[in-house]
Amino acid sequence: MMPTSDTTEAERSRPELALAAALHLLSSSVARGITAAKTQALVQHLQRLANDDSIDATLRQACADLRAQWAGSLTTHCAGCAQHATYR
Repeated sequence: MMPTSDTTEAERSRPELALAAALHLLSSSVARGITAAKTQALVQHLQRLANDDSIDATLRQACADLRAQWAGSLTTHCAGCAQHATYR
């Protein structure tokens, strides 16, 4: 799994930081509005969580499902962004 340039070593080793970041982005989007950049960052955090075998399978599946929904919204709002919105 290759990290994105915005992913820190601490986040890669501590999935709770990725979860906290995803929750922060969701709250920020409701409070201040959604942008393509916020959506892309959220998709990356959700993908990272969906791929993490150290967290509960139910949470991984929820993150995978949410990632798919948010990635779909990237396609709607920013056609060029969706291809870059994966965490490898």
